[in-house]
Amino acid sequence: MSGFPPPSHVALASVRRELGQSADREQTGSRITSLEHRLLSHAAGLVGYGRHDVGGIFSLSHPLVQWYGCRLATGISLAPAKRHESRVLVSTGNVDLLHPGQPLFGIKGIDTTLIPANTEGNLELDRLCSFLENCYRRGVHVDGILLTQGQKCTGASDPVAEVQRETTRLRQTYGVLKRPHIHLDIPLHWPFLLFGEYDTTRNPLDLSLDTIRPLMSSAADAAASDSCSIDLGNWGYTPLPLSLLIVKNYKNLMPLLPDAAVPRLDGATPGVIPQAESSSTDLARLCSLQALHASLSQLGEDGLRLLAARSIENASYLKERLRESGHVGILHPASIGPGVAFRRYHPDLGHRAGEILRAEIQAARRGDTAPLLANSRWHQRQFARQGIRGVRAAWQPAAAHFVNEPAQHAEPVAAEVATMLHPRLTAAHIDLFVQGLPGQRQVAEPAPDY
Repeated sequence: MSGFPPPSHVALASVRRELGQSADREQTGSRITSLEHRLLSHAAGLVGYGRHDVGGIFSLSHPLVQWYGCRLATGISLAPAKRHESRVLVSTGNVDLLHPGQPLFGIKGIDTTLIPANTEGNLELDRLCSFLENCYRRGVHVDGILLTQGQKCTGASDPVAEVQRETTRLRQTYGVLKRPHIHLDIPLHWPFLLFGEYDTTRNPLDLSLDTIRPLMSSAADAAASDSCSIDLGNWGYTPLPLSLLIVKNYKNLMPLLPDAAVPRLDGATPGVIPQAESSSTDLARLCSLQALHASLSQLGEDGLRLLAARSIENASYLKERLRESGHVGILHPASIGPGVAFRRYHPDLGHRAGEILRAEIQAARRGDTAPLLANSRWHQRQFARQGIRGVRAAWQPAAAHFVNEPAQHAEPVAAEVATMLHPRLTAAHIDLFVQGLPGQRQVAEPAPDY
């Protein structure tokens, strides 16, 4: 790659200059309005929604914008009237939404169906279509479908455009007028949207086309959704939290915000954008908006493209090195993202790590979680003993999920996760990390009993 953007500390200096101008509280409201309208317009172009009738809500909390997205998918307003039972299809990548304290947990009148992922982490489209067809055949409403683009730890994405096409086909077959609302969560990978209109013919940034073509497909997929919840501050180059719910049609937001003007892009002068939080958070909200705007201005779209492509290349290189080590199984090895989730196995098991991992997941899908848990405990003990070398990794108890078919719930898969977000990370750092993984002579305890 050529023309690598300025280091992140330069962008942070620009952010600090912007934040130094936020002390005048009398101007806070108008500055928030102006920045949100500007950033909403920019996001609309990235997602592919166009800039007419688009609406959005900014928040310091990503769970809050996810909650709004779930409400859109369920068809339930804040004060629901009598209505039919709501059926919502949830991709395995969005399983966290069903957990206690999350948007879909315990809401009365909602029947949720979890769509399984296969052993490679991809949504099983045939299962989703079978359930939709069964509902339409029986005259049952399906109000929404909740998908994800780029699971945080593994990078696995759902095929949004394919889901939309299959849903349209089944509706036409069975004469169903009401279309399910497709809500897409983007928890980490929003810079990939920047590749939607990248000129691969000229390739002005001299990027690896093999690296960015899958990113271009992901960017095009986002436009097939009806709404997106985007964590704008969770990439690594925006230092403050900020999330956005963006919808194709602002009218969809009106039942959720009955007492406020819905923020939208319609060519008119922006009015006051309603605040999802209390007024006491206005200054923090302004700081987050200014931080994102300053980072985008300093790095620019090309700078973020370079950083995103570099992250993907580093993640691919780490996967390659882990496969060479022989005793590491990678979760969702074909997925695209800056995170690499993997499980270590005892070196005595040889080069069968990938095969063993697939067997563990298949057993967990059938209801036998013992092999998965045995290796998780062994791996966690190994992880706790090692220091930091080259790359910082983290232990994630639920790096991915697979559906336990007999129990009909999502089974978490623990893994070690390394995220390639640091702009100065090199292949030498990755080599040092892989070399530091315990080898056959360094593992004191035996392999778990399978």
